Amino acid sequence: MKETKPKIAVVGLTYPFRGGIAHYSTILARSLRKCYDVIFISFRRQYPKLLFPGVTQYDYSEEAIREENVPVIDSLNPLTWLKAVRKIKGFGANTVIFQWYNPFFAFVVLTICYLLRRHGIKPVIICHNVIPHETSMIDRALTKIAFLACDDFLVHSKKDMANLVALKRDARIVKGYHPTYDVFDFKEIDAAEVKKALDIKEEKVLLFFGYIRKYKGLDVLIKAFAQALQTIDARLVVVGEFYEDKNTYLELMESLRVSEKVTIVDRYVANEEVARYFAVSDAVILPYTSASQSGIVQVAYALRTPVIATDAGGLPDVVIDGVTGYIVKTNDVKSLSDGIMKFYEKREAGKLKDNIEKELDKYSWDALVKTLHQLF
Repeated sequence: MKETKPKIAVVGLTYPFRGGIAHYSTILARSLRKCYDVIFISFRRQYPKLLFPGVTQYDYSEEAIREENVPVIDSLNPLTWLKAVRKIKGFGANTVIFQWYNPFFAFVVLTICYLLRRHGIKPVIICHNVIPHETSMIDRALTKIAFLACDDFLVHSKKDMANLVALKRDARIVKGYHPTYDVFDFKEIDAAEVKKALDIKEEKVLLFFGYIRKYKGLDVLIKAFAQALQTIDARLVVVGEFYEDKNTYLELMESLRVSEKVTIVDRYVANEEVARYFAVSDAVILPYTSASQSGIVQVAYALRTPVIATDAGGLPDVVIDGVTGYIVKTNDVKSLSDGIMKFYEKREAGKLKDNIEKELDKYSWDALVKTLHQLF
């Protein structure tokens, strides 16, 4: 007689939507299917166009990250929330896992959690950011509302655990490491060819990866890079769509006379392109002024790339100073410049990469599933 797997539901983004949350939800559903029968409830509409700061919400990658799913939820149509509840009930799931990343979805999460709990189905929320980086009183109020109908949470950092306790003192919380995005692969990438295509002639290359917002600290990095250039010959590659005024950063580079040493790729890059930027880079820099955690670290680790990060939020939880990268002071130009210099002066890139390799087990998706078991 065939063994029946326990049934579970995952609610989150997936293709055709773009970005780290969509990738995370998709790989999570795939990983859970190793030991569960999973229904993956996804979105038909994420944000209304007016509220999305980028060019498009959709993924145009040729190598899309896909997993079987049921696209049901329209964030603006409560009737679709009820349909999601019926789908999960009909499937027979006894647990449902939500992805939490923006207070905009507060009433979607509250409604579905509340109705499922009435039918004995347990909601679990994975918090990518308990509260947004650029937060307001309204964001905090909406987050409290969303969490009213859920008691069980998984967070990825001590910072988010503290934020969650402050909002919901009776929450049951487990902390699990954000897994690596091992769907990206160097494959047969020729670093020399990529450098040629990007017109990079310098031997030393640093990477800033991900969309640009104020809290990402790109302005601090540009100033620190300008200081480092007084000693080393290097290139900074900035890859990501600008959600801020791009001219502010261009003018800063011009005033510091570093424009010719900075390559800007101002767009969301397709999945098949991601690894090429890491392949030509010595280290990834996260100059964030605030952070709960960052999926960029886990992209870097999957591609065995050392990380230089600030001590903001949960970044020191995963970037181990002197082991997998270096930690510098938040919003401190000199500290970041010194960190860059230290990286090149110590010449430990090989050792850092080896150490990342040794750390990968704790950042696996199987490890995350085991952590979730504590809440089930």
